[in-house]
Amino acid sequence: MRPDRASTQDADENRLNAVRRFADNVLEQGRDRWTGRSTPLLADGLNLETGRPAVWRYDGEEFIVHNLAGQQNLFRVLAGLTNLTGEARYKDTAEAAIRFHFDHLAADCGLLRWGGHRFVDLQTLQPVGRFDCGHHEFKCNFPCYELMWQVDAGATARFIRALWNAHILDWGTLDMNRHGAYGQERGDLWDNEFEDPEPFFEGDGLTFINCGSDMIYAGMMLYALGGEEG
Repeated sequence: MRPDRASTQDADENRLNAVRRFADNVLEQGRDRWTGRSTPLLADGLNLETGRPAVWRYDGEEFIVHNLAGQQNLFRVLAGLTNLTGEARYKDTAEAAIRFHFDHLAADCGLLRWGGHRFVDLQTLQPVGRFDCGHHEFKCNFPCYELMWQVDAGATARFIRALWNAHILDWGTLDMNRHGAYGQERGDLWDNEFEDPEPFFEGDGLTFINCGSDMIYAGMMLYALGGEEG
């Protein structure tokens, strides 16, 4: 083996070991130990000095933050580690957290309790957020839909449909709002007639491009994973 090739392999091994150490710390210290139910959920952050979880202090209360939307790239890392090392525990951790949300924390409409205005408190497992927890919001979160689909294809498809249902205000123009309402009755979705209006028009919603990017990504993933052409 040439020396330069050996050094490259050593460098790759060092990088992989660094990622593995990070993931091991997440699994060891970040896994739920606060609800008393030993759920598979992970805290959003840890104090490097004390090991205590990241908290949100608001209006005299303190909440341990678990926001599944903010953990999607972590789940990609965990799944990648399983692919590289053959150790199932990394991907299993990500899948278990997703499955717990689908089975125990999802709203009746199919939306998950995550995103820009809502998270789950790891002491009570109750949703927490401003505006009385009334909004679903994405801002370039780009969930790991491939992994979600492996866990529960039906629940993932239901979520994506609920996402569009909650955020589109006018299907004729595709005017949308970055704030989506929970509990909305399912509409006709892709069976609506698109009027293809002239750009640009004055919309009624908060048409933030970072939310729009997530809508496009979700719709394309529903087609890519489930063949839903609408």
